[in-house]
Amino acid sequence: MRVEVRLNGATRAVEVEPQELLLDVLRERLGLTGAKRSCDVQVCGTCTVLVDGVPQLSCLTLAS
Repeated sequence: MRVEVRLNGATRAVEVEPQELLLDVLRERLGLTGAKRSCDVQVCGTCTVLVDGVPQLSCLTLAS
């Protein structure tokens, strides 16, 4: 499925799989490596990104 995201003021479109995690899309498809994979269980917060101004754990959030 095609998803449009606004990153640092620019809109970008990317194709994602239905079960693909936001963290994987940001790092592997969009080249944004600031969010890190660490615990994968909602404990450490290294994968936190802002989604509509609200902090989200991207290792547990679906990209779609």
